[in-house]
Amino acid sequence: MENTTNLGLMKPAVSDTFANWLNANNSNMDKFDGFPMPMEKGSNSQLTYIKFSDGTVLMWGAINYGTQHPCKSPWAAAAGYASDEFDINLPIALVSESYVFIPHVTANVNPDMWFVTRTQTFARVRGAFLCSVNDSANVNTKVLNLVIIGRWK
Repeated sequence: MENTTNLGLMKPAVSDTFANWLNANNSNMDKFDGFPMPMEKGSNSQLTYIKFSDGTVLMWGAINYGTQHPCKSPWAAAAGYASDEFDINLPIALVSESYVFIPHVTANVNPDMWFVTRTQTFARVRGAFLCSVNDSANVNTKVLNLVIIGRWK
């Protein structure tokens, strides 16, 4: 080892540094095998996705619907109003219709707003907004924030 010019510390030889890294890497190699590695990133007009090497896919997005899909129809299942149903197209097809779908709605006027899933398929989700009040005057903008976790292979 040679001396450095600051504080009299010893500087390791390059070969020692590489050998230490190689030993640490080799001793941890079995831990990396099970770790899913990102393989592909992409998007469609609504969602972004990352495919992982273990077959998992993560999708996310914030879809701004503006004043589309007003909650104007009385909803029999609860004291509130529902919008017409609409589709969310997934950027890649999944291998199962059983996947995690986490919606969160933000609105500029009505704080009591939700998204309810009506059907889930391999390539799309069909659902509707639910509101505690009738917003058929189209003054309530809606942003649907989504996280989807599923399998791509």
